[in-house]
Amino acid sequence: MPIITFRPTAAAASSPLWPALLAVAMFSATAPLTSVALQQMSPLLITAARSLIAGLLAAVLIRAAGWPLPARRLWPALLVTSLTVAVGFPYLLAVSLQYQSTARVGMWLAGLPLLTAILAVTLFRERVKAVFWLWAGVALILLLAVQSARRGAPPALTDNGLYAVLAGTLICGAITCSTGAVVARHIGGWQTICWAMALSLPLSAGLFGYAWGTQTQPAGGYQVDVLLALAYLAVISQWLGFRFWYGALSQGTAALAQTQLLQPLLTLLLAAWLLQENIPAHLWVLAVFIMVAVIMALRTRTSI
Repeated sequence: MPIITFRPTAAAASSPLWPALLAVAMFSATAPLTSVALQQMSPLLITAARSLIAGLLAAVLIRAAGWPLPARRLWPALLVTSLTVAVGFPYLLAVSLQYQSTARVGMWLAGLPLLTAILAVTLFRERVKAVFWLWAGVALILLLAVQSARRGAPPALTDNGLYAVLAGTLICGAITCSTGAVVARHIGGWQTICWAMALSLPLSAGLFGYAWGTQTQPAGGYQVDVLLALAYLAVISQWLGFRFWYGALSQGTAALAQTQLLQPLLTLLLAAWLLQENIPAHLWVLAVFIMVAVIMALRTRTSI
């Protein structure tokens, strides 16, 4: 007998736009707060800790709500979602933030909705017009311009290596969105992220033990701001945000692709405010042009 039940209201079920906007706002703080956590934690420890905490919360909620196991046909997509959302994306994001400013990484994340659309074309056979690829190419060139304009990157990672990490971050993020949306159409956004995080518990627990044992712990303990950043990453970025995001994606509205385009600008604002990063004027300009290019590409694949 379930302890608690969840029934979305009619308004929430009929309008995915507001949940999508809320999710984007939640996700916008992910890169800046990962940079805060990196002050005292390794990328692997951040990844394992946030996934372990979110997985434990998800397991408790699954038990309390009495949710049955998802249908067997959903398990392949759910397993892929679990690996990318719990390990792939957060780890590669943290690694990229070691070699790039939060602002520039946030700009790269502007490519997520576009890459998600490309996956929809290649994996789910969605039809698009030829002009879609033209605007997709423009967006890619602008993203490369952001990278070519970087200054002072540490020499420990080559340019090709940095490109690979950034590309991997986007690919994992796009896979997370695409496969999670497929599962959410059948069981809802809340159950999708909870099962994905619960499935990742053995892996995240093992990685946490390894990362904790191999990382030198700070002599004075972890700073309060680092612990608060980790708490946000675990509870909001890794878990609660996806409850709204997958719930919205499951309804397949075209406006959702545009809502994620707000994330790079919000990330720039948070990087300037929280981290006191000096955002060059050309990054603000490029952010606007990238969003325009991605919007135009997405407009060609479906009406908005």
